Amino acid sequence: MKKPSPTPRRKKPSSVVEPDPRRTIDREAVRGLYVNNGLGCKEIANRLGFSEFSIHRVLRNLKVARHKPDPPLNAKWRSAIYAVWKSIRNRCRNSRHRSFKYYGARGIGICNEWHDSFSLFYRWARSSGYEPRLSIELVNPKKGYISTNCKWIGADEQAERRFELGGKPAEQAITAFGETKGLNAWVNDARCMVSVNTLLHRLENGYPPEVALKTLPYQTLDIRTNPRRSKQSYKVRKLQRIDWNEALRLYKHEGLSLPEVAVRVGANYSSILTGMKSRGVYCPTAPSILNSKQAAPLARIWRHVFERCTNPRDHAYKYYGAKGVTICASWRTFNNFFEWAKASNFKRGMCLARMDTNKGYSPKNCHWLRRGDTTRLSDHPSSYVRPRWIITAFDETKGASAWARDPRCTVRLMSLIARLKRRMPPEEAITLPRRNSGRTAKNLIQIFGESKGLASWAKDSRCKVSITTLQERLHEGFSAEVAIKTRPFKLYLRKSNNENMSKTTKQ
Repeated sequence: MKKPSPTPRRKKPSSVVEPDPRRTIDREAVRGLYVNNGLGCKEIANRLGFSEFSIHRVLRNLKVARHKPDPPLNAKWRSAIYAVWKSIRNRCRNSRHRSFKYYGARGIGICNEWHDSFSLFYRWARSSGYEPRLSIELVNPKKGYISTNCKWIGADEQAERRFELGGKPAEQAITAFGETKGLNAWVNDARCMVSVNTLLHRLENGYPPEVALKTLPYQTLDIRTNPRRSKQSYKVRKLQRIDWNEALRLYKHEGLSLPEVAVRVGANYSSILTGMKSRGVYCPTAPSILNSKQAAPLARIWRHVFERCTNPRDHAYKYYGAKGVTICASWRTFNNFFEWAKASNFKRGMCLARMDTNKGYSPKNCHWLRRGDTTRLSDHPSSYVRPRWIITAFDETKGASAWARDPRCTVRLMSLIARLKRRMPPEEAITLPRRNSGRTAKNLIQIFGESKGLASWAKDSRCKVSITTLQERLHEGFSAEVAIKTRPFKLYLRKSNNENMSKTTKQ
């Protein structure tokens, strides 16, 4: 029995449009586009309407030398030439570009070969002397971007061309000494004594061009506007000279810092610093009192006192400097204050207080107090904190902290509060002396004619075990002498022998 023949499958319609076999390829046109215009095979195939394979075959038959391979796509995108090509296309064809009004709106365009192919523009740029810091410029501004009308120039030459064509305000004409030039041309002139930024800044501020050009950088221009005249009157004012003899005396003999010397002399800090370094006087690694740990709290106290008496912006100035409270001349330097503080038995945590609040800060009117006493004697209002415990005893009413500082109190603050919580009378809680609890006496161990605590015996040289082992032995009922003197393994052997002996006697 014969098998039925399979049904023939239908061929799917091809989506690729095959070239018309009746058409022939103009070989001379392909040669001209490839050799003279520099187009690639794909671009020639799109322009003539043939497949890329056919163009390759024609070039192979004509034995035309192939172009060097173009750089990879990533290199094209990263290169500066691609950025230039893209900028030219946008400024000539894209109406939304910010520079379209200067190019495309004025009729300046780009040729179709450059617009459609970056490869062609890339080959022209490499063959026409492109370098990384050059810009493309039109030879004739009225024509567009084509290979015969473009060249690569530097930034200075481009600025001069813009000045000639009427570019930005900074690049327009500057008339001085009977000549008219651009900004960059005047900067390169021998009569200009300043940089381009300084010259531009002076011209923007209204200085006459000749004065802005020939005035040296270390001179300043003082321009005053006369209301009776329409023009501005200018005057060249030199910087004030520094009296270095006075500056050296203040720095070396009086011990002032560089900012203080600059204020006294009337100069800026950088000038004083440079001058001291050039004269070999400035010592950046000089030993300072502020580096010591003892001086850190004293420096903080001295800074607060100095600010509250001299600085109107300080929050406490209204209580001190505004009321006439001053700081003496000897304390205006920290060294003198530091020496007085060491001689007056300063301790960490103490505060500086004045004996007479109507006078200023001086060595004869100041002493050190605790913080609580300073708050009580302060002459300006402070936030009052009500004590948690108000105790009335001996016809006086104080807080718990104040009673703990009283000489009649025999206990500390926490012990006083604990007694008051147990409803003990206030006078008895204050005056009752401290006594040892029964638990402390019970823990004392008497041996070798001495009485010590458990921790003291554990540290003794005669004790052979640790404090934990000693505590366990005493808890099991061993005598103190055996528990202290016996080593651990001897004790356990003796204990096991005693247990065995007790078992045999019971039997």
